[in-house]
Amino acid sequence: MRLAHWSTHFGWLALGFYLGIYIPLFLLGTNWLQRGLKLPVPIAAAISWTGGELIRAYGLSGFSVVMIAQSQLNWLPFVQIADLQGAYLISFVIVFICGCGYLLTLRIMAHARGAPICGTMAGYYLPALGITSVLMAVLSYGHHRIDQLQTADEPLVTLALMQGATDTQFGLSIDESTRQLQQQLNSYLDRSAAAVANHAVDVVVWPESAFSYYADYIGDQEITAVPQNLPFIHDFDTDHFRHHVDLQRRSFSSLIQQALHTIRGGNNELPVSLMVGCETDEIRGDRIHRYNAALSISRDGRVEQRYFKNHLVMFGEYIPGGSWFPWLYNLIPNVQNMEAGTEHTVFEINGVRFAPSICFESTVPHLIRGSVLRMTEQSKMPDVLINFTNDGWFWGSEILDHHFRCNVLRAIEMRKPVLVSANTGISTWVDRIGNIREKSGKRVEDTIIAQVGKSSVESIYLRYGDILAWTCLALLAIAWIRRRNFDVTEQQE
Repeated sequence: MRLAHWSTHFGWLALGFYLGIYIPLFLLGTNWLQRGLKLPVPIAAAISWTGGELIRAYGLSGFSVVMIAQSQLNWLPFVQIADLQGAYLISFVIVFICGCGYLLTLRIMAHARGAPICGTMAGYYLPALGITSVLMAVLSYGHHRIDQLQTADEPLVTLALMQGATDTQFGLSIDESTRQLQQQLNSYLDRSAAAVANHAVDVVVWPESAFSYYADYIGDQEITAVPQNLPFIHDFDTDHFRHHVDLQRRSFSSLIQQALHTIRGGNNELPVSLMVGCETDEIRGDRIHRYNAALSISRDGRVEQRYFKNHLVMFGEYIPGGSWFPWLYNLIPNVQNMEAGTEHTVFEINGVRFAPSICFESTVPHLIRGSVLRMTEQSKMPDVLINFTNDGWFWGSEILDHHFRCNVLRAIEMRKPVLVSANTGISTWVDRIGNIREKSGKRVEDTIIAQVGKSSVESIYLRYGDILAWTCLALLAIAWIRRRNFDVTEQQE
């Protein structure tokens, strides 16, 4: 994360320090659970680690990347339990097995030092039994679920997922920036047209921010005032601003029509629609509200649905307290003053419902689950999860791999296929058991053709949520209270 701009070195160091705190906290929590609740090491360690991962998923706006569960995604039967209690259950099982292995190692070392084996038979058998029984149960469930869900849904929609290869760069001149945008636009158009010409494509998908040549203005049709928080030129009068917005709206609409015409190779009878990532500016009175958006554009060029990103990236899309102290945006470079959306929506194509997310939203398990659950409760259960992302900030570094692994976990947790259209990677098509059907490389232009259909499968995790993780956190709190009371009693004595 330190590559796009020198100032992000500070964020890189802060993140490393923040994540490093969780290791001593894990050890401390394990100690509390052992002493306060008299739990054996494997169970205490598993509870402490899982509770810490839940805190990390909510703390500082949420960071569920590099969870221990992501280390086992190549072992498909093992990770199928994610549909029961999410990635937290995988982490719980891994740490429990490691705890049993730790006890078994202690017994073996004690025997090597001359301790009689008869005195440690239970110490051998119980950890070994714990490892064996848990692994057998997890793998049996995994193979059962894979057999159940192996049959793919009948494909109803064919999508062309576009991947760009534009690294985020700062300090470009206006001419250089405009030239880069034009080259990026031409590349997406050419490759989209090639995909439509060679495949029976229903939808072409572009990544986050890829359709940002003109602003997508919505809101008040009659401009009566210049917004007080205008993010660019401040010397507009009302007439000039009205003209600017009108020009942008017409240009944006024209761009959509031109894009569809080019993608169809001039044959406007082809039933091809678009899903794109762009910035949307909503004008309401004397305020302008900026959103990171994903748009579903119909075959005739109408914007049918907009999804506004709900979960913004701190110090990337907003500064905490920036709405009360706008001058903060002058102190910290390259931070956009975005607003979070509040609605969940689905994009529907040929009867198939797509639940959109943008960028790192797909790294936060409870966020994706909450979105799918709300749509399900409104009788709009999504069939497919689709993520629009621009990971050009990271210049092909390992964060792209971590983001990719989060997307695979979301597919298993929700039992829904996951599609990702990413700038610089990693674009992918993952099925509902976590099989990687297609995957792009990093920092290369690529096109993935994916076929998906309707899905009525619901997971237990979708219905009941993070019961295990919250229980672990509650047990940690109880253990801390009991340990604290015990320390107070000892001091009094």
